[in-house]
Amino acid sequence: MINSKMNDKSFWQAALTIPKNISRDMEVFMIKAGALGFHELLYAEGITENLHNDNTIHYYYFSPDFPAKAFVPMVLGIFECPDSEYEIKQVFYEEFLKTMEETFTPFMATPRIWIVPPWKTDHSVEEKKLIINPAFAFGTGRHATTRLMLEVMEQMDFQGKKVLEMGCGSGILSIASIMMGASHVVGVDVESLSVESSMENFLANREYHNFKSMAEFHEGDFSWLQKNPDYKFQIFLSNILPEIFYQNESDFLKFLHASQTWIISGIVEEKEEEFYNWIIELSGESTIHRMKKEDWVVFYK
Repeated sequence: MINSKMNDKSFWQAALTIPKNISRDMEVFMIKAGALGFHELLYAEGITENLHNDNTIHYYYFSPDFPAKAFVPMVLGIFECPDSEYEIKQVFYEEFLKTMEETFTPFMATPRIWIVPPWKTDHSVEEKKLIINPAFAFGTGRHATTRLMLEVMEQMDFQGKKVLEMGCGSGILSIASIMMGASHVVGVDVESLSVESSMENFLANREYHNFKSMAEFHEGDFSWLQKNPDYKFQIFLSNILPEIFYQNESDFLKFLHASQTWIISGIVEEKEEEFYNWIIELSGESTIHRMKKEDWVVFYK
């Protein structure tokens, strides 16, 4: 079972109900202050009603020696929402994993790919198995944005290509790239737990499928390409919220221009036209394709 080295670890989990207008600034602040992982209810598997509320719920994970109980109310004061609801509790990874084993079962993500947790690798299917334990990272594969990305990826030629994924989460898309023939994948995420989860999932899939291709995962943000200018790639993947693309416009454009093919998701349908017009103007492309599933849209070139 992957992540076995984490079984004796515990984390502080802080759940905060905060106004949406401070959501992105809060996330950046918390990650810089030491949060190891982040999860937003907006991206809870199959849940979209949070899109229509004024508030959103953030989950942050901190190391056991982090002063979370004193830190969280202080941060709420800094962001001028001291009365916001919050809950802080200790989470033991082994117990968390046991709960996940009871609820996370194999499912078909696309007609050709099944997402299978490492405790169910004996699940008998003819389609390709993508072994995933999301741990504290975003990405079991059930969310419509992830399935959209996979469906578009299956239409692309990954054979022998180098891939860069920004916001790799649990590593689903990076690992799927290798299953589709990519020769080398780099995944980048601002959260250290996501980087660890992605590597563990890659190693589990490499052992199961006997991959020869390589993958590496790094902690970083949209400035990663600027700091690593020698890395060349043909395909760029990113499944995050539109506000993050907007906030990193100049660096995001570098990723688009550096790649031959790109696939972008995380855009809710009500923001489809706004985002489409923005990325058309930003990229200078005359035609950008899109596909929808449930309340979400993927854009690709």
